[in-house]
Amino acid sequence: MSNSPEVIVIGGGIMGSSTLFELTRSGVDALLLEADPTFGGRDSSKTAGIIRTHYSNPEVVRMAIRGREIFRDFPQLTGAPPVLHDIGYVFLASAENVEQARANTAMQRSEGAQVDELPPSELDRFAPGAARDGIAALFHERVSGYADPVPAAEGFIAAAVRAGARARSGVRVSRLLREGDAIVGVATPEGEIRASAIVLAAGAWSKPLAATAGVDLPITFSVEQELLLSVPSASAPTVSISNSVDAVYEHPELGLAVAPGRMGVLVGTGFPKSYPAGDPERYPDQDALPDLVDELRRRLAIRQPALAEAEVVAPRLGLYDITPDWHPFLGPTDQVAGLILFTGGSGHGFKIAPAMAEMVAAAYCGKPVDYADIGHFSLDRFARGERFGSTYGGNRA
Repeated sequence: MSNSPEVIVIGGGIMGSSTLFELTRSGVDALLLEADPTFGGRDSSKTAGIIRTHYSNPEVVRMAIRGREIFRDFPQLTGAPPVLHDIGYVFLASAENVEQARANTAMQRSEGAQVDELPPSELDRFAPGAARDGIAALFHERVSGYADPVPAAEGFIAAAVRAGARARSGVRVSRLLREGDAIVGVATPEGEIRASAIVLAAGAWSKPLAATAGVDLPITFSVEQELLLSVPSASAPTVSISNSVDAVYEHPELGLAVAPGRMGVLVGTGFPKSYPAGDPERYPDQDALPDLVDELRRRLAIRQPALAEAEVVAPRLGLYDITPDWHPFLGPTDQVAGLILFTGGSGHGFKIAPAMAEMVAAAYCGKPVDYADIGHFSLDRFARGERFGSTYGGNRA
């Protein structure tokens, strides 16, 4: 690590790995540092990885479409095996929010999304045996689905390294080096490393790291839990589903062998829900949190008893890093030079990470993308009185 790179990327999850890839293919000499022994092993490994374009803001819809394109082209771009399972995605709307959903999907179609509205009678195609009570409409994205998070992070990094980048795991950045009004490098147990710019893509660990340079990120943390279930194959969902009626989400885990005649299904609790406070310095254990398990089972029982009663194969506990408007911080900030933010995913970061990485790299190279303005995602937007809204409220961005 004696050779100083042009850019240091902190964090080896989906955000940092895709940034390293985009910077490298733009000709930037970049070094990635990850604290854990492996890449993609922290919160990126805990994400459901659902791929969808159902968002409230046109720019984010375009970013989701671009992110999906990159995931679809992943083998051609990186030389790695496919990570996208384009099994489809369905949004279930209630009578209370169906008009909002229709207006939202009309906007999404105008931005290039492919969405079909279907009647509740079609539910059995996607969630076999599920009750239709309370569902007013289904909104089906045929070309969405879910992606495998850890192989995605590893594939981006491997491709970047083959193209000349450097990536180090097991190297914890202890603080940012600040001289006057600029960040000039990082400190690690192996010594200081200087760089022209630092991309802070460390997820929940971005806030304490930014604080070492006097930058306050208005981020809070919550513990998030998903459950991997062993479900009778005949009752397993066939697509990724966001069920806004009962506030749950789910998708089948294709290729995961659990038991004969059964399928792995990942389920999680959607908004509104409780958000147990989390702390990056006391990362959650891998034991399931009983209250959250009970809450999720109660919600599943309303519509899918086979899932509510299914055996838990494994819990997945991670941290949300939540910004005030549930949208990420991207790009430079007026507070200090040399710092590029890529953090505050707020539970939505995975699916749009490839697009955000492209935006960060393009902005750094002075060739901004045409599908979104990175300035709208600046940390400084709150000082300007700007913030993103949500069609459905809460964290449903």
